[in-house]
Amino acid sequence: MQIKQIAQMAGVAPSTVSRVINRSGYVSAEVRARVEEVVRRTGYVPNNIAKSLKAKRSHTIGIVVPRIASEALARQIESAARVCRKRDYAMLLTSSNEKASNETACLEMLVRRQTDGVIIMSSGVTAPLRAQVAALQIPVVITGQQVDDLCCVVHDEMTILRELTASLLLRGYRDPAFLNVELEDDSVRHRRFAGFSQALRDAHLPLQPGRVAFGGFTVEEGFDAMKELWTAPGPHPDAVIAATDRSAVGAMQYLKSIGVAIPDECAVAGIGNHQLSRVVQPELTTVDYYFEEVGATAANLLLDALEQGGRPQGIHFMRYTILERKST
Repeated sequence: MQIKQIAQMAGVAPSTVSRVINRSGYVSAEVRARVEEVVRRTGYVPNNIAKSLKAKRSHTIGIVVPRIASEALARQIESAARVCRKRDYAMLLTSSNEKASNETACLEMLVRRQTDGVIIMSSGVTAPLRAQVAALQIPVVITGQQVDDLCCVVHDEMTILRELTASLLLRGYRDPAFLNVELEDDSVRHRRFAGFSQALRDAHLPLQPGRVAFGGFTVEEGFDAMKELWTAPGPHPDAVIAATDRSAVGAMQYLKSIGVAIPDECAVAGIGNHQLSRVVQPELTTVDYYFEEVGATAANLLLDALEQGGRPQGIHFMRYTILERKST
């Protein structure tokens, strides 16, 4: 079945059928309904491959993630997928498995698959990846990492940690610690630590020795990092902020295992408003990052650039809310 046959059956020109199918140009309501009825009755499906070759567009975007098993990333991906469906784009997802070398390989694969543009939901932008993105002929949007000369959808990590730390200090905690992540090219960890440190300076408090430990994103890594902090020589911290909710839950597990009362002996806060933050006891103080808005914003920036024939620009800061709960 071809457009010519659909046109004959509907009694219109092939160009009219094309406008109806592609939703472009004016077609009267009566004619549109007639064409759509023939399309429905015949089960006609446009040859999108041929259309893509002719238009030099695949109407497909690629998404690179560091890992699949992440609530925050899943919320971003689903939101981006809704935007793509609404705007008639397909989506191709690939994972780097948290390896920086794999990220560049994933991007190369998506380019070979002729995706029109790419969203990189990154946990760290390496120098090779940055150079690769700059050299691409297709638009790219990055979420989660702030890189000044690329289009990024991020949160103001320094301000957030400054506010979160200040909220603990206002509650009377005077010797907080910080569980950071250990990723070489992660700009977030530097900005968060800068915010944590600035809040202490604002309150004229020193950062005591041994008050920073490095771990990862998981409950197990948070447990180990908290153990490292708590067993270090000297007095114990009276509060701890973890870089993720899951690591914060791990920190709480360690404290409970040695009989430390939360928050009376040590307060705990996390970041991300993970579902665990609402079911752990006591409920975890955290920061809601509205990850759905991140995914939707990134997808719309990318698709707008594609449809306007340009490149997405700028650093786009997303909203957030500090949720103070019983763990502090």
